[in-house]
Amino acid sequence: MKRYGATTLVDDFEYSYNGNQLASLNGAHSFAYDSNGNMTLDGQKALRFGYNYLNLLSRVTDAADTAEVKASYKWLADGVKAGVVGQVGNNNIQTGDNSPVNAHNLESLVDIINSKDYAIAQLRKKIEQQHENFVERLNVKEKYYVDLLAEKERIITEKDKRIEHLAEVFDKRMLQKDDLFEKVNDEHREALSIVKNSIATLASDLAEKDNIKAGLLKQLEAGNTKIHELYDKLLETVKNQVK
Repeated sequence: MKRYGATTLVDDFEYSYNGNQLASLNGAHSFAYDSNGNMTLDGQKALRFGYNYLNLLSRVTDAADTAEVKASYKWLADGVKAGVVGQVGNNNIQTGDNSPVNAHNLESLVDIINSKDYAIAQLRKKIEQQHENFVERLNVKEKYYVDLLAEKERIITEKDKRIEHLAEVFDKRMLQKDDLFEKVNDEHREALSIVKNSIATLASDLAEKDNIKAGLLKQLEAGNTKIHELYDKLLETVKNQVK
């Protein structure tokens, strides 16, 4: 990228990127970043940057000598800047109202506030985590009871269906039994009728045979009577001839 003044070239930069992060300038000055995307090295200005737990700039040092602190930033736990300590003769900082405050006293005060605010923040985080865990366990239990009720309803439904099926089978079997009993009764009545008719026919045949027997006996008796009469007459004739 080139930038011109009124008539002359002021800047002539070549930018190289890694993703959306500037990696180098003119192939000479490099730049570095932490895992949160914060710049930790500015090769053009030869500066290194450090950050606190709130991901806010905490100190600026020389790129070659990190012991040489260019500036130190102080922040409250809610992210409000409390001040910055720079390389000034009296080692004071400028606060929001631009009034000088002794750096040592302010750093101690800020450290105390930050430590307490950090403890409160950690406690709040712990409470929130416990609350999330409680809600999660509550949701798990609620899901368990919902699933249990659903399983209960499923079992009851299947049981009702089973009972209904058994009732249908029982009614069907009862109808089959009634039909069978009726069929047996019909066959029994038919068999009784056949037996009665057979007995009647047999009785009629026996009566007819008895009548025939009686007739034959009468004929036999009449024959015997004639035979005796003839015998008697023959005997009388023989007696008369003998005399």
